[in-house]
Amino acid sequence: MHKLKFKFFILLFLGFFNLNLFGQNIPIGTWQDHLPYRDAVSVSEGNGLIYCATNSALFTYDLNDYSINRLNLVNGLSDIGLSKVKFNPYNNKVIVAYKNGNIDIIDNNNITNLSFIKNSNVVGSKTINHIFIQGHLAYLSTGFGIVVLDTDKLEIKDTYLIGNLGAYVNVNAITIDTLNIYASTNQGVYFADKNDPNLVDYNVWGKVSALGNNSYSNIAYFTNKLIVILDRGTLPDSIFYGDNGNWQPLFNQEGFTKNLCV
Repeated sequence: MHKLKFKFFILLFLGFFNLNLFGQNIPIGTWQDHLPYRDAVSVSEGNGLIYCATNSALFTYDLNDYSINRLNLVNGLSDIGLSKVKFNPYNNKVIVAYKNGNIDIIDNNNITNLSFIKNSNVVGSKTINHIFIQGHLAYLSTGFGIVVLDTDKLEIKDTYLIGNLGAYVNVNAITIDTLNIYASTNQGVYFADKNDPNLVDYNVWGKVSALGNNSYSNIAYFTNKLIVILDRGTLPDSIFYGDNGNWQPLFNQEGFTKNLCV
């Protein structure tokens, strides 16, 4: 990792940013936000910018001139309570997701609000837990299932309710390998043939039986291997990787794992 980026991420997650960095002269009669920017919840990178979502707002850090800019309810965002931010290198759009299911799409200086999930009749959590990008499609892991967002057309393409008999399942993360799409959930890891034309049918989804019905907080595909994080509640999380169907600990020692991304 580039030295500058490495320093930035450490500063970000330890919360040692000097608030004077955000200071600016505000003319009389104009508004200034006083939102907290130290409570980072999600980070993404693209086009020379680091995008950092906090619980209340979004800010960017420019890797070229080291400038910092803020975006919030006052100057463009449609909501508070951010959960994830993700840059899509396919079309240079930024997805800003919220705990209530709301979505903002940032395209250059334009922000488009997509409130499909927020305004849906889903009973229960609509939180967007994770965003997986593949081309123009963004696979959103939500509190009830998987929502596929077309970031070109700015519309919902599909919704997958993958639980038993199509029940809601809290999906924590999604990844895709050469054959399948995988979803780590509170009830195990689900999978289906990624090329199946009927992924909306819960019958095409199965579980990775070797992983049981445990809660898995994250999943990723890296160097031809699936990697999962086993959420053990109050105990330290464990990371496992799949090797030809055999699941083994990634490390000999267990420890606290906050996130997993590749």
